[in-house]
Amino acid sequence: MTWRQLWVKIVGNMLVIDKSFLNHVLKELFTREALLELATGFLAVVFFRTLPNQKAELVRVVNKGINLQTLAIGNGTNYILMIQTANICVDVLGKEGMQAVNLCSYAIAKSRFLHKLLFVYGNWSDSSNSRIIHHIFYKEIICISGCLQFQGWV
Repeated sequence: MTWRQLWVKIVGNMLVIDKSFLNHVLKELFTREALLELATGFLAVVFFRTLPNQKAELVRVVNKGINLQTLAIGNGTNYILMIQTANICVDVLGKEGMQAVNLCSYAIAKSRFLHKLLFVYGNWSDSSNSRIIHHIFYKEIICISGCLQFQGWV
């Protein structure tokens, strides 16, 4: 197979890669690092027609290379390996069965609900986490100042 038969395309600020190119890239460590460096320069990276173990390996490469939270979105049993390696996983219910739903953090009925899940509930989660952190700091300041005042240090 020559490099001309491998499929890589740049569309706008998005990188599109197929499984034959990905198969060659995942063989060596330096090519994985090069792919990771290339992919971080784009707003979106799409891998199509990939095998389940390739999907899981991509999630592992991103987890080790960038050390960020990864979100895996799948719609059936073909995505189980990827879902197990990702930090957060979302499954879109489909005809393939309920096995992937049992492993996921979130399950949605249709893919059109994905926007609401990511942007609305994600924003609510961030705001509730920030309120909890502020509450913990306030509680600790009150408790420590009470202890210090009781001991006569203030």
